[in-house]
Amino acid sequence: MKFKYKTQEELAELNPQELETYAKEKREYEALQIEEKAREVASELVKGNTGKIENLLKEIEKLQPKENAFSKDSQEFKELEKRMNDFDKSMEDLGRKTEKAGVIGKSVATLYKEKVDALKAGNSLEETDKRFHNHVSTIETKAFESLDVHSVTDVDSGDYPANGTVSAMGDTYRTIYGQILGMFRVPRVYSRIMDVVEINPLNSDRLIAFNESITSGFAITPECVEKPVSKMSLTTQTSDAGFVTSLFYTTLQIRAWYPDLVSRFVRTFTELLQEAIPNHVMAQVRANATPFTPIASLTWAAPEEFEAIVAVVTSLEKLGYNPNMIALSPVAYAKMVTQTATDGHYKLQNGSSIILVGDSIQIGSMNLTIFKDAELGDDEFYCGDAREAVKVGLDSRIFNLETDGRTDNQNAVGTSPSTGLKVNVRTHEIGQFVAVMLPDAAKGALILDTFSNVKTLVTT
Repeated sequence: MKFKYKTQEELAELNPQELETYAKEKREYEALQIEEKAREVASELVKGNTGKIENLLKEIEKLQPKENAFSKDSQEFKELEKRMNDFDKSMEDLGRKTEKAGVIGKSVATLYKEKVDALKAGNSLEETDKRFHNHVSTIETKAFESLDVHSVTDVDSGDYPANGTVSAMGDTYRTIYGQILGMFRVPRVYSRIMDVVEINPLNSDRLIAFNESITSGFAITPECVEKPVSKMSLTTQTSDAGFVTSLFYTTLQIRAWYPDLVSRFVRTFTELLQEAIPNHVMAQVRANATPFTPIASLTWAAPEEFEAIVAVVTSLEKLGYNPNMIALSPVAYAKMVTQTATDGHYKLQNGSSIILVGDSIQIGSMNLTIFKDAELGDDEFYCGDAREAVKVGLDSRIFNLETDGRTDNQNAVGTSPSTGLKVNVRTHEIGQFVAVMLPDAAKGALILDTFSNVKTLVTT
């Protein structure tokens, strides 16, 4: 409703009929304003905003007609009273709902009705405010059983609540909504020897090497003196391929319902095969490599690891080989880089004649690439030209075979093993062919020994 207050000058110009119309419109406008402010008061009461309520009540007081515009017998007063009573009833309904929700003390509707009645009766705003502010809405909870508490996990009776609680979710529900981080495994150790040896495609199940033995008779001889004779002989050396393999078993149920897991089995065991092959090669090297043979004139009073490496490299050079690498355990490497002299400084170098930096040992003009091999013993190492000394034939095919049943049947002593569908188990085999050879005429290019043994042999 739009309404504009008139000034005293404007009122003086109105005739009696226009003045009566203006008075009626003014009463209706002010009544609506009071009602609107009252609704705001009720809303702020529910929110508990007492500071704003006080300001709203002051505005309502300003809207009260200064002249005696209403009488109890007037139609305008009766209409306003009816609307206010209807509003009081709605507020009482709201108050009953609020009380059920846990509000103690007087309901919002009761407080509102007291405020309005006090204002209607002509009481001062300060007096009604004093009674109004004595009531503060608070929340309280009813007594409850501890077993009624909704919890994620069961709570022991020894904790609060006293009689314990039972999970409202259950472990299955938590599992469904659990956060999966992935698959994890402990790191596995395998040899790095495949990084330094010569690898050839395996085209047969047998490797063959012909070792040449040469006798040179070349010499300057006088006239009529028998000339020396040179000769060469060949010896054959063979190494048969072996099948590096393993078995694993699956049931029909896991294959039918969890094929992704079966695929992971295959991938994982294939990775384990790739670890087993280097370890197999390392075992062959350890069994067939050449141990260190000292040079009589090359000794030290108190040799350490650096002197042991120099002795090995020198012996290889005397035999005509060109050493280019050294493999040692992480433990031996750690000891070397932390060796200290009597004055406490690190012995990473010896007057710049021997230098250890990163993955390389420099001995004069010769560089040895360092390989840290966790499969080696803590005191064990091999040094030389591994590509010259070690030949590996590796089949490019990885066999993944399957058959129904299992054939070991270790628990069925004296009976035929159960096979086929009888046991509802499938046998899987994963493997790869590999052959390793250290040719007799070339294996001297690689020396495998321990630091302790070499130091003993070169000590004066």
